[in-house]
Amino acid sequence: MKRVLVANDDGIFAPGIRILKEELAKNFDVYTIAPDRERSASGYSISLDNPIRVKEIEEGRTFAIDGTPVDAVYIALHGAMKADIDIVVSGINKGLNVGTDVFYSGTVSSAFQAVLFNKPGIAVSIDIAGKDIHYETAAMIASRLLENIDDILTEPGIVLNVNVPNVSIGEIKGIDVTTLGRRIYRDRIIERVDPKNNKYYWIDGIHVKDVYREGTDVTSILNKRVSLTPLRLDITDYNYVDKMKQKNYDKIIENILSKI
Repeated sequence: MKRVLVANDDGIFAPGIRILKEELAKNFDVYTIAPDRERSASGYSISLDNPIRVKEIEEGRTFAIDGTPVDAVYIALHGAMKADIDIVVSGINKGLNVGTDVFYSGTVSSAFQAVLFNKPGIAVSIDIAGKDIHYETAAMIASRLLENIDDILTEPGIVLNVNVPNVSIGEIKGIDVTTLGRRIYRDRIIERVDPKNNKYYWIDGIHVKDVYREGTDVTSILNKRVSLTPLRLDITDYNYVDKMKQKNYDKIIENILSKI
């Protein structure tokens, strides 16, 4: 039986992680670790200047920390949790992680932390469009994927980013292997002044629209289909590396060095 570490960025008491844990526990040996409060959009932040305090919620099984989502997976896989974990499943995130969302997502970053320990990582998110959130749908999808993960992730270094439409399991139209799409936000900062006359800012972003292109994660969600997007930590643009090494590259470098 695979030993599964469940993590998230919505906090240890979020409904998504509870429902995911309960579903996976039917077929896997499940351990849980997560922040003690919501830490959404924390990306790949880790705590270097402050100690990380761990609270045991369920003896030997469930833990809350006062750090980031990546901190949680990091200390668990480094041995703070006395279990030899086989795979990390991060989620169920309340809200999609599609397109450029993956660069900010604590859910996706937690799954990537598994890859750095040479373990498979899965990030699971669900859309929030609609009256109720069907976490159980995403949990069932995650469990079925996990049962077949050895056939899905056949190479090291891959995170499987899973996004699920917010519908009942019977309304799912299928599963697509996709690329990252594009979401458009209207970003702004809100400036305020505190009682001591010091400025402070709120970062605010409004989701305006998605760009629907065939084969992308956002298009699959629109069509009530589950999106599976394989991601790598290596984001090098290898084609552009070749372009930079074209014949004028040496002259550019000489020009740079001459002015140092």
